[in-house]
Order: sequence, then C-alpha cells, then structure tokens
Amino acid sequence: MKQRKLGNQGLVVSVLVEQIEQMAAELGITAGQLALAWVLAQGEDIVPMKRH
Repeated sequence: MKQRKLGNQGLVVSVLVEQIEQMAAELGITAGQLALAWVLAQGEDIVPMKRH
C-alpha cells in the first residue's frame, strides 16, 4: 500500500484499511466487496449517488 504523509489521521486510516483488508481476506473477498456488503446491510433507505 502506498503511504502518504498525513500525520496521525493518516496513520489511523492506514490501520483501518489494513483491518478491512484482513477481514476481507479471511472471508475470501475483496475489501471493496466487504465495503459494499456493509453499505447494503445498512437498510433499504440507502441509495447510490450518481457520479457526474
């Protein structure tokens, strides 16, 4: 993973990304698939945003 200098906030984000990647690997899926599954599990009132 490419590191950028973001101070303490960057460190926290890096740790979270590593944890998400580890959880996804344990499930045999990608981090993106895990994130999408989480969003979809939040309820039926969640709608995708269009990208312009």
